[in-house]
Amino acid sequence: MRIFAGLELPDGARAAAARLAMEAQVCMPGRYVQPENYHVTLAYIGEADDATCAEAADALREAACALRGRQVICALTQARYFKRREHAILYCAVRPDPGVACAAQAVRTALGARDVPFDPAPFVPHVTLARGVCVDEAALERLKLTPQEWQIGQLTLFESARVDGELRYTPILRAMLEEEGAP
Repeated sequence: MRIFAGLELPDGARAAAARLAMEAQVCMPGRYVQPENYHVTLAYIGEADDATCAEAADALREAACALRGRQVICALTQARYFKRREHAILYCAVRPDPGVACAAQAVRTALGARDVPFDPAPFVPHVTLARGVCVDEAALERLKLTPQEWQIGQLTLFESARVDGELRYTPILRAMLEEEGAP
């Protein structure tokens, strides 16, 4: 199975990102992501057997414990893109909050301690909206995002799989940042 560690978006943030993507789709064609797949990737692991998946789950639990008592706030900011303008990845940037960076570092450190391989590319917090987009920079500047901020309550291990021909990211483990019953 293919897996990655990430942050789930609450409904309000998902809806704001979806509105931004719908606006973009009008003038910038591409392969747009289904809103139910929106997330912030902390560490991409890739193909994993059952043993690696179990180690990754333990790493997320450990990272969640390390983050307890720390406030982790995500905020969507604006539409941007990676790569070339003609074949870009369109994304919604996430404000570089220290807590989000700490979450990514905690996950990556815990994965590394368990020898779970992951993509070592620098962490850039974002929500992918579309791939293969021909970016119109003037239109990109006009896109308006309803500001959304939310507190992260968990780290999620996702499975990435095709279901009926569609790519779906399904949570397979949620590691809570606060203990059950904690205030």
